[in-house]
Amino acid sequence: MERANGGSLYDHMNDGTDSYSLEEKYTMASQMVGGLRYLHDNGIVHGDIKPGNILLHGRNALIGDFGKARDLKNPMHEISYGSPRCLSPLAAYHRLNGEEADQYDPMANEVWSCGIVLYYLFAGCLPYNKIFEQELNSDQCYSCAATLLHTTDSKFPMPTWNLKESQDEVGRWWTDKSSGLQASLEGINRGMAALICRMLDPNEKTRITMRAVEEEMRKILQPASSSSSTS
Repeated sequence: MERANGGSLYDHMNDGTDSYSLEEKYTMASQMVGGLRYLHDNGIVHGDIKPGNILLHGRNALIGDFGKARDLKNPMHEISYGSPRCLSPLAAYHRLNGEEADQYDPMANEVWSCGIVLYYLFAGCLPYNKIFEQELNSDQCYSCAATLLHTTDSKFPMPTWNLKESQDEVGRWWTDKSSGLQASLEGINRGMAALICRMLDPNEKTRITMRAVEEEMRKILQPASSSSSTS
């Protein structure tokens, strides 16, 4: 089994010594997406994609901790909720209401979780922390995600709110390209920023698949690698 010598992505980014170049982060993003695409193609979900479960080895990113991984082809394998900060809106809505983790698409949820991790990789913090400039607890994260679900489909009620900022502020920040989610990824490839936003589509029915993410990322990064190889 391969060993990672660099700790987790969370540890690395949280200690204030982010030493990776932008090109290296693009490579790491591609590695994460490729690994998850391989799992999904084989009917498997990791179940707990978060910065703490992305392990670093040299300049490479590895997916670790498969304790919640499930084979979707096996009806005996029950799906469990992952990290509160990385749950998709629909998953967070059901978790907030104390319901079983079988009422959302686990692969679509994992695309969202990967989008959160990629945002963290490039922005240095989680999206909710960017909005509120503070660390949120689990219930606050669930509420933020469930609020996004309500903004895309009003049949889902607005969740209980215990933050001083208005709930409208969350939805507005998430969708405003000039000052919100996409704008907060300034400094990276515009195509990459737009792709991460597609991964963070609150509606799981229109959210991009992991295979499509990999294909789009390859197209986005190919020109950069081609130009660097010819220079």
